[in-house]
Amino acid sequence: MDAALDASLGALAVSPGSARIHLELTRLYFRRGWTDKGVERALLLDRLLTLEPDPEVHAHLRQLAADNAALDGRLDELANRPG
Repeated sequence: MDAALDASLGALAVSPGSARIHLELTRLYFRRGWTDKGVERALLLDRLLTLEPDPEVHAHLRQLAADNAALDGRLDELANRPG
């Protein structure tokens, strides 16, 4: 888990606008039990996707939000937002 986080953060340093890297970090945060960080990253990724749409990443983000919606009501909104 630590290696995956390090690799994702390193990749983000090289490509800070990569929606796919942000998505992976969001997944890792939730897996790690870092709910606050996961929710924050998910909401920021949702905003990034309004600037640079990627339907595939958005679909994965909505599914991830649905899987974790019980943790925070904002994820429920995100999961049910059309994309």
